[in-house]
Amino acid sequence: MSSSFSVFVKRIKIISAGGAARLLAALSSVLISIIVVRTQSSNLWGGLIPFILILEFGFSVVGFGSLPYLVQKFSLHPHQIKAAWSQSFFSRSALLVLLLIVIPLLGYSASIRIYLIIWAVGRYVFQSFEPIAQVERNFLFSTMMELIAIAIIAFPLILNEHNISIDTLVLLFAASMVWRSTVSVIFFREWISYSRPGLAYFKAAAPFFLLTISGMLQQRTDLYCVTYFLNDQETAVYQVYFNFLIFSQFLSSLLLSPFAKNIFRLSPLSLRKLERKFMLAGIPLSIASLAAIYVMVKYLYHFELSWFMYALGYFYILMFYLYLLRNYELGKFYRQTTVAIYGFLGSALNLILCTILIPRFSMEGALVAGLSAQVLIVVLFRRTKAMSHAQG
Repeated sequence: MSSSFSVFVKRIKIISAGGAARLLAALSSVLISIIVVRTQSSNLWGGLIPFILILEFGFSVVGFGSLPYLVQKFSLHPHQIKAAWSQSFFSRSALLVLLLIVIPLLGYSASIRIYLIIWAVGRYVFQSFEPIAQVERNFLFSTMMELIAIAIIAFPLILNEHNISIDTLVLLFAASMVWRSTVSVIFFREWISYSRPGLAYFKAAAPFFLLTISGMLQQRTDLYCVTYFLNDQETAVYQVYFNFLIFSQFLSSLLLSPFAKNIFRLSPLSLRKLERKFMLAGIPLSIASLAAIYVMVKYLYHFELSWFMYALGYFYILMFYLYLLRNYELGKFYRQTTVAIYGFLGSALNLILCTILIPRFSMEGALVAGLSAQVLIVVLFRRTKAMSHAQG
């Protein structure tokens, strides 16, 4: 009995530590945005967003599905961890070189371009070690490293109130990433070994790459369009609000992630019952999430949003509850390509509507476009299940 209890306590500690590490990583952008807005200005945060989005898009390509691919590879073939990691790291380095060639061609100042290059190199090294940290469950290490990385950015902002330029802010983000990458190299040095780059990695990781980039576009298309059409102030407001919506969806996924293995083993009937409960739970949980977002946006950021934006936000969060388990289900049957196609279709609709609605309705138009894409995703997931029943 005591042995079983000890195992239970150990599992709870692992789940809690892993959840805390993931939560802090997701919250770090929120915490830094609050500090930037309160100590500097919302315009400064809005001015940083294009650089974040450039690197985010660049690394959705440079990463080439490495995190989910390597986590699966490490789990199925633990004796191949070093070989698989080094093959991924050195094969993808060609994509990093391409990104480093593109950055100097961007129309920014020389200092900005240098800082972006440093930021990109640091991010490549740091993110390459994430699969090892996840599989090895180095959650305490990840948490402490993330806290110090936040402090590297936060303290100069607090000490130099209303006196930080966009160049300096980009430098602080680059320095924070250099810290992460340097510590990761030291901590995981025993895993580093050379492997000859090759095309085999790209062929094996291609399904995961499609999933990653389609998911990124599905969530970020309207934010890219907002950055293009609107000014820094409006971009900052939309990005903060939208990130909270995405964070609320992330929290809902945490409810299921500890039980992912069990979900994959459920019968179709049991899965439908769980899905109904999850969707019903989403109704009050989305309200609670939106209430928390309202308090954060209004009292921490001092941003004012219309009731229509909050109404759209509620349904945006709720849509995730309506299709998350269908996502698990398709993954169970190795239909990652189908999920990726749905993401691309949602992104295409989002882009079309954004170009029409944002010039006319500003942020409201962007969120209508984003919500419409989410509704399409829900319809596609549920139609897929209906079609499979009909074929069966």
